Amino acid sequence: MKQVTDEIVRILYIQTNEISLLDIPRVLDTQGYEVYQGNFGLHAEKYEAAGCRRIISAIEDLDIQCAVSYDFIVTIAQACFEAGIPYVAWVYDAPQKELYTHFAMYPCNYIFAFDKMQVRRLKETGIKHVVHMPLAVDGEKVKMVTDTIGKKMKSGYQSQITFIGQLYNKGYEDTYLKQMDEHCRHQVHQAIDTCFLKWNKNLSVYGLMSEKCVEALGEMEGRKVQRYYPYMSEQFFYEALFLCRILANRERIHVLNKLAEQYEVTFYTNDENTKQLSDKVKVKPGMSYDVLSHVYRRSKINLNMTLHCIETGVPQRVLDVMAAGGFMLSNYQEELEEMFVPGEEIVLYHNEKELEECVAYYLTHEEEREQIARKGREKVLQKYNFHEALMKVFQYVNQEERNRQESYIDIQAEELRKQVNLLLAQKDEQRYQRLCALLTDEKYETILRKFTDLHTVRLMAEFSRNEAVGGRICIFEDVDNIQQAEHKYASLQHALWRIEQGL
Repeated sequence: MKQVTDEIVRILYIQTNEISLLDIPRVLDTQGYEVYQGNFGLHAEKYEAAGCRRIISAIEDLDIQCAVSYDFIVTIAQACFEAGIPYVAWVYDAPQKELYTHFAMYPCNYIFAFDKMQVRRLKETGIKHVVHMPLAVDGEKVKMVTDTIGKKMKSGYQSQITFIGQLYNKGYEDTYLKQMDEHCRHQVHQAIDTCFLKWNKNLSVYGLMSEKCVEALGEMEGRKVQRYYPYMSEQFFYEALFLCRILANRERIHVLNKLAEQYEVTFYTNDENTKQLSDKVKVKPGMSYDVLSHVYRRSKINLNMTLHCIETGVPQRVLDVMAAGGFMLSNYQEELEEMFVPGEEIVLYHNEKELEECVAYYLTHEEEREQIARKGREKVLQKYNFHEALMKVFQYVNQEERNRQESYIDIQAEELRKQVNLLLAQKDEQRYQRLCALLTDEKYETILRKFTDLHTVRLMAEFSRNEAVGGRICIFEDVDNIQQAEHKYASLQHALWRIEQGL
């Protein structure tokens, strides 16, 4: 493992084929880091040995001190573990399956997760470094884009209500529900009904599926959870990635169709199958970040419906909308209530009735709506920007690496003391020469600067070696261990002081 003697300076930011967010390296560059960017053809969800070797080569060739990615990538974790450098992963998924693999257990990993409950769950698995860190925006970039929009923006809005995302129309019901027996299907529907369009602090999707339902799903998929995600229970896996997706699909279709009966609703998505939506919903293709900022700003209401598997955290979309100056109407999330002032910087709903009331009210109260959007934007740009967040990230990482290095030095010092005591116990004429050779080795210089007992032995050994060469009587002849050496050295210093004082 590389020794960390200074602050981290050289960083390798690694993209994957699915994730290529470049705001992080840009901001790190402005903070004075030497940032290298690499795309090694990685996929977020699987380990790739060839990619691992390429990353290790880049780390060695560029003398990289730390690797960084958006979300946790198992191949990067393996490469950093082998290269002996820290790996920083800022996670925006909850839960991210890969965090429940053996790759996540490496001590070099620093996991920053946006959901407090996910942090708690990950700590319970045994991950050493896992820290809560809300997601963020590139404040400078957002200001530049939105200021440009403001100058070009025509008066008025393009849409009354805008929702951006996906329907999670993956055929879960056809693939899995139809294969279950009637009892299990009924239990799944009950679980969905329990959480359907309900968000509050005391309601969770986790724990709603029976063991029988979980067992049935596990059998259908050949026990893949146990094989691929050993630190994740089957119940947690299927509630997060099966139940929550069916729930999200039903909620989003229901809300979009119902609101479209009274209002102009625009849905931006990359989904190919939107046939369950009413013809009244305007479906448009997904857009680039810069164009989306324009959409957020020119929508009267930007709607958020968080996946129920995100227990407390704030999705990236919410911050993006608010940073662009868009009015955000979101379902309740515990951390939204902690980060923002409801009714002043953001508006939250807990159920379908509140959602409908908020839409009706804020579409007809433009001044109040725009004031909330302005205050929300100010809060995000001031407190939840990449500059502030990344400063906190690397303050933590640097401190932990210093602590690790201190611990490593302490262990090395103990090993060195054992070697020194063995040499001191030897009574042959060469022991001082061997001690000098050992303690003047450059690799121990940091240890000797920190520990005075070992530094004292080195001084004693050098003095004794010179005495032996000159044929004089060795005043340290009766020293058999480090403790005796310290005592003898202190006695000699005291004697010299008395002589100097004429005592």
